[in-house]
Amino acid sequence: MRPARRSILLITVIGVLLVTMATNVLRVYVRHRQMNHRVEDVKLLSGIFINLARSNSSVRMEDLLREIQRRHLHLWNPIAINPELPSYRIVPKEQNNDDYAALPGAVVIEETNNTRDTKLRVRGYADGAVCAARR
Repeated sequence: MRPARRSILLITVIGVLLVTMATNVLRVYVRHRQMNHRVEDVKLLSGIFINLARSNSSVRMEDLLREIQRRHLHLWNPIAINPELPSYRIVPKEQNNDDYAALPGAVVIEETNNTRDTKLRVRGYADGAVCAARR
């Protein structure tokens, strides 16, 4: 093999490796950023929910969205399948308990099935914690 062909082959192999590595890094970065946005959405919604639930016993999703608009905030909804459908929902209380504050480990906000992620669901708890759990 001539030296010119060898250097072209070497440059081609290095170029393919760099492009492959760059696409993998970008894919991981995008997933990480989407997860951060999902967690921020649930953290915002659960915080507003907890504040509204202290003064009002029945809080609906419309109340949360109205409060978000009133405060000039926005939700990211990073991976919604259909942007017209809600990506988050209020989890109904247990029938025998009227107070979320009495259940600090109770889930109050969670993602709906309107997300492209079929493995994880982000949930917000009554004590303000947010975590991702397997579906």
